[in-house]
Amino acid sequence: MVENLEIYLQATGLITPLAARQARVLSRSVKDAARADDARAVFLCVLAALEKGVPRAEKEYLLAPLSKTSIDGWLDILEKEQEQLSAFSDQCATVVTNAATRIGKILDALFMDPAYFTPLSGPVPATALESWPLLAVDKNSGLAGFSRYYKAVNDLENKLGTLLRKEPDEVDDKKVVSAFASIFGPDTILPGNKFHYRQVAAAALALRTKILIVSGGPGTGKTSVVTQLLRALVRVFPDLQPDRIALCAPTGRANAHLGEIVDREIANLEKRAADTGRFAHPRDSGLKNLQRKTVHGLLGIRPDGSANYDNNNPLPYQVIVVDEASMVDVTLFSALIGAAAPDCRIILVGDMHQLPSVEAGAVLGDLTERFRELDGYPTVIKETAGWIKKIMVEVPVEEMGDGDAMALCADEIKKAGPLADHTVILTKKYRSSARGGEDEIARLSAFVNKGESENALKLLTGCTNETVKLDDGTGGNTIKKWLETHGVADSDLLKTLREIDLNAAESQKALDAAFAMLGRSRILTLVHEGPRGRAAINRQAGKSLRNKLDIAGGKGFFYGQPVIMTVNHHALDLYNGDTGIVVQEKNNGQKAVFRRGNRYLSFAIDRLAGLEPAFAMTVHKAQGSEFDEVLLVLPEYETPLLFRQIIYTGITRAKNKVVILGSPAMLRRAIETMDARPGGVALQ
Repeated sequence: MVENLEIYLQATGLITPLAARQARVLSRSVKDAARADDARAVFLCVLAALEKGVPRAEKEYLLAPLSKTSIDGWLDILEKEQEQLSAFSDQCATVVTNAATRIGKILDALFMDPAYFTPLSGPVPATALESWPLLAVDKNSGLAGFSRYYKAVNDLENKLGTLLRKEPDEVDDKKVVSAFASIFGPDTILPGNKFHYRQVAAAALALRTKILIVSGGPGTGKTSVVTQLLRALVRVFPDLQPDRIALCAPTGRANAHLGEIVDREIANLEKRAADTGRFAHPRDSGLKNLQRKTVHGLLGIRPDGSANYDNNNPLPYQVIVVDEASMVDVTLFSALIGAAAPDCRIILVGDMHQLPSVEAGAVLGDLTERFRELDGYPTVIKETAGWIKKIMVEVPVEEMGDGDAMALCADEIKKAGPLADHTVILTKKYRSSARGGEDEIARLSAFVNKGESENALKLLTGCTNETVKLDDGTGGNTIKKWLETHGVADSDLLKTLREIDLNAAESQKALDAAFAMLGRSRILTLVHEGPRGRAAINRQAGKSLRNKLDIAGGKGFFYGQPVIMTVNHHALDLYNGDTGIVVQEKNNGQKAVFRRGNRYLSFAIDRLAGLEPAFAMTVHKAQGSEFDEVLLVLPEYETPLLFRQIIYTGITRAKNKVVILGSPAMLRRAIETMDARPGGVALQ
């Protein structure tokens, strides 16, 4: 039974070969040898749940992959992958289906007696002084999970609960009114434009709470809000030192993006002040001293998983801003919140509808889930809404009436729970279609979020200006045509990267132009393998571009090729997800060049393990990026990755145009499927 279970879970990709070996090795340590196979089966089910990002799970979730419906669905998929089907026969499927009843009884025994697989399993500790077993089991809640993840969720719930129960900070209303009148008035970072009411409200709430969530889709001005709320904080609280404010993100690219925007907006303020013969406010200028790190770098996480900063050695920051918070997994989130000083303000910025982290947990989604079904996204109680309106009395804003829409009614307060007064969801989109008229990408993303597949398909097939379009692939090689007109359109420009002198001033212009061209469009995929996977498309693109650049043969990297890091190189300030371009440096061989603000970092190709071509990227890797035009490629057959959040994330990477390559049936299934990650953070 257990051998067939392992074959099935590996053939379907529900576990990795490493996970299968881990289950096999762990089961040998069970004290009662007669239960070793039972333990191995349970570990395989828990590892399959963990592979889907679930940190702790109920019995029903652990057994779900073993249902006849699930197995029949996988058989249908694997028929299209004959090399996989040979390892997973109908006979094996029957054995696994029958095994579900037996494994269910084993799980019943485990939940009745958490120490059933002693010394590997045991109850969730009642106090912080007790040690955690490898497999933690809570017989009351009916949840089981590996201790690293279970403990991270528990610790996070406790820490967040403490922060959310704190009384609002006392502030001088007159000082706030004066500061807001300045930073949203004459000294605004948006001269000639008004901020939306909710954007100003986010800055107001940041003054009163130790933890704030600012969520919104692309084009809602989240990054501008960060600059403004930081300006508000340093103006209102004189003891707050800019060099004790940290900007962090889960990837180096995302962190650099936020830091660059803050720098640019402060530089613009200083220039405008100088143009009128005065100095910018010194507290604003001080924001150039912000600390910018990845979350890993901020915590000082070592290769063995330990960290420089934790609950016993808190971080030295007064404010921590976490950008792209949806991408932070539960263990990293727990470590960050646990390492924050008691008086530190934590501001989480991200898109609640976007893909969760690749690792276990969906923390931002867990926290904001309660607001999804509330019409208009109200998030503050009436008293707080009244205070916000009072301190905004001298601020010119868009949609002043939205202040009432933010207020929770009695029933909604219960749903909001402890997150009331700690969340602002931005609803006003400032990104408009480059082709004029209504932003079809925003409309499409809204339909996808609501699971309205028919409305989405109607928009995709009926959009006259083709800003959004569904291509079912019957009209020819869509990917080839896209590469010819987008990805490899200007080979003459890329030829400037051959024999380039990176120390010469003119190299900056060549790199600027090349990065601009390659950033204008991107192919995004859901999967790595298969004819519509990332690897195959990159091979196709590489062959085409080699021909255009007159490069004979070869399978390695070549100048003009976009690349992406798939591992972290902390010592080089390069991180998983960073994108760059290959150049042929004069007299110095091939280099990979990455942009950091207005400057470039270059590294010899042979120094960079984990460097891959990036004509096509997975949607997961594209989070935090924006392109003018996107081709979103769906696989030719069903996979577990066909769900709503991945479609939303893919289409919202596009600013001006998105084409979805795939069948209407496949897209409909994806939009109607919500990727659920039970067992996450639950605040009462």
